[in-house]
This record gives sequence, C-alpha cells and structure tokens, in this order.
Amino acid sequence: MAILSVRVSKRFSFAIGTAIAVFACVALGNWQLERLKWKKDLIAGIVAGLSATPVELNASVPEWRRVTISGVWLNEAPFFVGPVSKRGRAGWYVVSPLRSGDSSILFVNRGFSPNKARYLKSAGKVRNLLGIIRKPKRAGVFVPDNNPIAEEWFRVVPVDFARARDLKGVLPFWVDALEVPAGSTLIANVTPQLPPNNHLEYAVTWYAFAFTAAVIALLFWMKNK
Repeated sequence: MAILSVRVSKRFSFAIGTAIAVFACVALGNWQLERLKWKKDLIAGIVAGLSATPVELNASVPEWRRVTISGVWLNEAPFFVGPVSKRGRAGWYVVSPLRSGDSSILFVNRGFSPNKARYLKSAGKVRNLLGIIRKPKRAGVFVPDNNPIAEEWFRVVPVDFARARDLKGVLPFWVDALEVPAGSTLIANVTPQLPPNNHLEYAVTWYAFAFTAAVIALLFWMKNK
C-alpha cells in the first residue's frame, strides 16, 4: 500500500511539474509570435521609410524616413557619442546642433570620427542635407546613462544634450546625416541594416520543448501505472 502511495505521489508530482513546464514553454512561444508581428511591422516601417522619396523635415515625419534638412550650425562644440566601432576602428559619433528656419534646434549625427577633435565645431549654413530621422529609445540593460558632468555620452538623447548646453526649443528627435562635406575627416553614416527577425524559429523551438515535455510525461505516466 505504501509503495502504491509513493508511486501515485510521484506520478502526480511529475504531472504537475510537467504541466508547469509545458505552460511556460507555450507562453514563451506565444510571446515570440507576438514579437514576430512586432518585428515584421518594424522592418516594414524601416523599409518604407528608407525607400520613400526624401521629404523636408517636420514633426509629423515618422522614424526611419529619409529627410532633407536645412539651417545654420550653432557655434557649439559637438557631442561625442560612444565609443563605437566602425570599419574596424574605435571612435565616436559626432552630434552637432542645427538651428532650422523656424528657430527650432535639431541635433544631427554628422558621422563617425576616430578621435574627439574639438576643431570639428561647426559654423555656417547647410542646405538640403540628406539624412534619416531617428527617435530616442529606452536605454538597453548594458548601456550606461549619459554623464553630462563628465561629458560622457553613450547614446543620442536630445533632451540630455539640451540641458548640458542650456539650449531651448530643441526637437525631441534627431537626424543621422547620410552625407559629409567634401574634404571632411568624418566617415559618413550609412543606410542602417535591417534588424534580424528570428522570432518564428524561437517560437517553434519553445513549442517543440513543450511537446517533448508532454511526451516524456505521458511515457512516465504509463510506465508508472
């Protein structure tokens, strides 16, 4: 009788554990399918923006759309965002403020520089500069916050830059310029690569784990009748 009780207890304990594992795997598979739809929409938006005819910058333009910008560079030292790697070299993105015709200020990622050259401070006009509109994202787990006191900038956040230089009327997005002036030491930004989309494979993997766990549970249940 005691042996039978232990056997029944083992069967039910194993069944409960398996049910939890199957539920968790199915939930993760469903989550990956949701991520799949989100990633497809994201990629479609990027492709549409990069392939569309460039338009003049305005607040209603969606992210990833190619735009043309015009204005006057402010006589301010640039922000060096990084370090980042480009073409096998370590360096920084050079971000400068541009005052547009409506007096608003737009930050522009002008390109990549292997050094923090303060002589990159700009002045003068720019007209119909081609770029891609970008918007701030939540910082990743491994990306530190910007440190204005130490002048350490790890990502482009227009509001942080505005506070550091006491600039008013700053737009909440920025533009990655796709062109650099002739003779510039900057390396131009390039059209970004599309993000990978492996969520379907991940979903299938989680569902396979769930199926395998269910089969193992069934075999164990039958063996321990």
